[in-house]
Formats: sequence, structure tokens, C-alpha cells
Amino acid sequence: MAYFAAGERPTADKLNSLAKGRLRVLRTSAQSIVDSAVAKIEFDTVVKDDGGLWDDAAFELVVPPGYAGWWMLTASVCYAGHITGRRACDIRTPGTRLVSALQPTNPTAADVRYTSSTLAALAVGDRVYVEGFQTSGAALNVQGSATNITHFAACLLIPD
Repeated sequence: MAYFAAGERPTADKLNSLAKGRLRVLRTSAQSIVDSAVAKIEFDTVVKDDGGLWDDAAFELVVPPGYAGWWMLTASVCYAGHITGRRACDIRTPGTRLVSALQPTNPTAADVRYTSSTLAALAVGDRVYVEGFQTSGAALNVQGSATNITHFAACLLIPD
């Protein structure tokens, strides 16, 4: 499948005309995560949604007809500073963990971001979401601000 004619330069207009399946959502306020429990991150701000991919009620990307293929998925979860336990950032479909970053916390009390990225073959109707997990000994906030970004982004790279 050729997107450009021989000798044609990829201009911004041409690339934008080809773009579909782009999504970026943010968490803009704190969300409490209970100790030792998995929680879906409830993204509350849509920055970009080409194709009506985001389900606001379920906090999930839903692959619509015409958007099956290989996707680049990336997420970052910023946890409030706390020196105990572990933190995680998982990208999932129902029943399947696509990728996970599970790490011990920072030995300082600074806010820390945990990031996961993966390529995934997604079919029409697949649902993708982000989960957080932490073991601080008490509830701990996922941060959401301009400096402590919790986000999820997806881009259809190779359509089927």
C-alpha cells in the first residue's frame, strides 16, 4: 500500500490527511488508589480523539470499524510521593495485560511517574485501558496536573 507517489515529499498536510486513530487523554486531578488494589485510571480530559475512539463512561479506547491493525500504546501514571511499597502502570484489554511497569518506589518522597509502552494488534471492538496499583500501606493519589502528568495515548500505526 503506497501513501506517497515516487518522489513525493511527506508534507504536514499530507501526513495529517492520512492520520486516523490518534488518541490522547489526561487525568487532570487526583484519583485515590486503595492500598494493594488494582484500579482503572479514570482519565477526565480528552486532548485528541481522531475517530471517536474514547469511551468517557468506561475510561477505555474502543477500536471502531476501520481501525483494526497495529497500534502504539503508551501510558504514564504519576503517583504522589511516598517512600514505601511498589507502584505499577499497566495497559490492558479485558482479561489480558498487554504491558506492565511494576517497580519499587523512589527512596525520596518525590512524585514519581511510571510509564508503559507497547505495540499491539487490535481488532474492531477491542477495548484498551490503563490500571494503577500501589502498595504504600494506605490509599495513595495518582496525580493529575501540568507538572505531574498521568496520560494515555494511542496511535494506529499500520491499519489491517
